[in-house]
Amino acid sequence: MTEVRIRRGLMFWLVAAKDVVLLYFYTLFVFLESFFQSVFPPRLKSLKDEIILVTGSASGIGRMICLELASTGAKLVCWDINKWDNDGLVKELRNLGATAYGYEVDVSDRQKVRTAAEQVKTDVGDITMIINNAGIMPCHSFLSHNPKEISRAFEVNVLSQMWVVREFLPRMIERKCGHIVAICSMAGLIGSRNLSVYSSTKFAVNGFMEALQDELAHLPEGLHIKFTTVYPTSCDTSFSKNIVHTRRDPQLVAKKTVEGIRRNKESICIPPTIVIFGFFLKSLPSKVFHAGRELMGIYSEPRPAATR
Repeated sequence: MTEVRIRRGLMFWLVAAKDVVLLYFYTLFVFLESFFQSVFPPRLKSLKDEIILVTGSASGIGRMICLELASTGAKLVCWDINKWDNDGLVKELRNLGATAYGYEVDVSDRQKVRTAAEQVKTDVGDITMIINNAGIMPCHSFLSHNPKEISRAFEVNVLSQMWVVREFLPRMIERKCGHIVAICSMAGLIGSRNLSVYSSTKFAVNGFMEALQDELAHLPEGLHIKFTTVYPTSCDTSFSKNIVHTRRDPQLVAKKTVEGIRRNKESICIPPTIVIFGFFLKSLPSKVFHAGRELMGIYSEPRPAATR
């Protein structure tokens, strides 16, 4: 009996050692591949005749992404709750020579998303790329949030992405092609004060994208669907005017986002150093992580709280 246990134990450790060695060489290969691609980037894929849906298109990063896509030959479907500004964007895109369609949509409302999706299928055709960008950024201490504000943040920032993907993913799976893009945030990697609710929504977006990608990777029909998650630091827009650390030009964020999408990157970090901060520093003692966060000034000044 003892001899059998020893043999089983030995076999377990031999298999474990083999797996570790294989993982080590695979990791080394991936690092070398990443380094090679950073020196010799993959060719930009064509977006001509793609039908690209951008939510939250009327302002900020969403608007800049649409303008960046205007010259690619893609058909742009612009969704925003702000009809006036969205109509202005569509007019500007058409003046630039792009084919663009505008729809007034509250993406947090599942039924309105469904209705708009059916209309888009009739007016334009099958969406081949989703850029889930719509979001709101409540910015004050957790106890200053009222329940409606918390619910609204999750409806707009998280549930909207799920409702949009649910409408168009089945057809992508059927056609064995498609691209799903989520504009996340550095706040989806690093929590900070006065952003407890916003950061929670972005951690949820990050988890949703990782889990959905893994889910589809185990379906033969889902293997050809691409995923891209974008992690910008805050941009110089009214959306994030209370953020303390240096804000990024939304035009630069849009340019890097579109470039990363066209190279089929799974993660786009703007700037790239947040990968080191978001993943590496978290593996260090917690005091080092907290000190690093303070050193970089990653926190927000609270905005006036809503009525409780």
